[in-house]
Amino acid sequence: MVRTGELGRETLVWQQGMAAWTPAGQVPALAPHFAATPPPLPPSAGPSTGSVG
Repeated sequence: MVRTGELGRETLVWQQGMAAWTPAGQVPALAPHFAATPPPLPPSAGPSTGSVG
């Protein structure tokens, strides 16, 4: 769900034993899943015309 963007750092999650809904990125069991996840791509204004290198 993290890879597909369905679950983000700020998505509120809860499980039995938690006092309140908490952002997923603050839950110790889920936090490692966000460490290597890049931010979403910015909106594209169209095809890229620049070159690299």
